[in-house]
Amino acid sequence: MLTGPAARSPPWPFSTSDSALMSTGTMHSISSSDLLFDPPAFDTSIEQWEDQLDYVNEKVEQWKVYGDPKDGLYPDLRAFLMKAIKEHMVLEKQVFSSVEDAYRYIRHKVPEERRRKINVLLDSMNSGHTVRQRHLDDWERYAQEKSAPGQGQPGERDDLGAMYGVVERMASEITRLKVMEKNLRRMKDELQVYVQDAKARGVLHERADVEDKGD
Repeated sequence: MLTGPAARSPPWPFSTSDSALMSTGTMHSISSSDLLFDPPAFDTSIEQWEDQLDYVNEKVEQWKVYGDPKDGLYPDLRAFLMKAIKEHMVLEKQVFSSVEDAYRYIRHKVPEERRRKINVLLDSMNSGHTVRQRHLDDWERYAQEKSAPGQGQPGERDDLGAMYGVVERMASEITRLKVMEKNLRRMKDELQVYVQDAKARGVLHERADVEDKGD
C-alpha cells in the first residue's frame, strides 16, 4: 500500500542518477547464430535482462512504500521506470525475432515429424510478433499520456489514485516480462535438442551460415 513519505523516515529511494545504473543499451539482441551455436551467450544476455528487470521492479516496490505524487522527483521516477519498461519490451521483441530466425533455420535440418512441430511453433510466434508490437504501441501511448502537461507537474492532475494506477500497471508489465524471459529460456532449451540431433546426424556444423533460413 502507498503510504507516502510522511509515514516513513527513510528518504525517497530514487535520484536522477539512478537512470545511469539501468540501461538496456548495455545489452544486445542475441543473434540467431549464437542461439544455435553459443547458448551460453544467450544465457548471459537473459541473465543481464533479468538483473536489470529486477532493479526496475525494486524501484517500483520502493515507490509503493515511499511514493507521493507531490514529491518533486515523482515525474522523473515515473519517466525513468516507463522508459526502462519500454526498453525491455523492445529487447523482448528483438530476442523473439532471433529465436524465430534460429527455428526457421533448424527446421530444414530435422526429420519431418519434428519439422511439423516447429512449423506449429513458428505460426504461433508469427502471431506473437503482432501482439508484442501492439502491446509496445499501447505502452508508448500510455507513457505519453502520463507525461502530458499536467500529468508531469506534482499536485495538478497527479493524485494518490492516479499513482496507484501507474504503479499497478508497471508491476503488471514487469510480471509479464518475467514470464516472457522464462518462455525464451524454454524455447532455447527446445532449440538445442534439435541442434544436437542435427549435429549427431551430421547435417549441422559449427557456425554454419544461418542467413539462409528458408521460407
